[in-house]
Amino acid sequence: YPRLRIRTAARSLGGFVYGIAMSASGAALVAAGDHTVRAVDLGKHAGSHALIWKGIQGMVTSIVADPERSDSGFIGTSDGIVAPLERKGARGGDVVHRGACTGVCMINRRTAVSCGADGAAVVREHRVRGRDARSVAC
Repeated sequence: YPRLRIRTAARSLGGFVYGIAMSASGAALVAAGDHTVRAVDLGKHAGSHALIWKGIQGMVTSIVADPERSDSGFIGTSDGIVAPLERKGARGGDVVHRGACTGVCMINRRTAVSCGADGAAVVREHRVRGRDARSVAC
């Protein structure tokens, strides 16, 4: 096997890393076992990181970044919650799966598709301007 060279490393993220996604800004969004999501700079200030979200109820088991907007996307947790992720924090999330959310994909800024340990795939449109969220099982 060829030897890989470490380009950059972010130390002291506060636990095991359970998910990673590339943001529009080129930073890596890292979901760690200490119930946080951090943006890790891979460019000019390689290795530096900023806390985006902390206090997440369960461990973040899946994460997807918005391809057009920096520091936003969706997360899925070990508790089955799927929630939008933004720089200013959580906009709310709901239990979508019985058990862990094992994967999440982003359709647009307010809609995500997730799969879970319960065997379900769910399309979830999150709250927008006071309207309730909607879920459709696939």
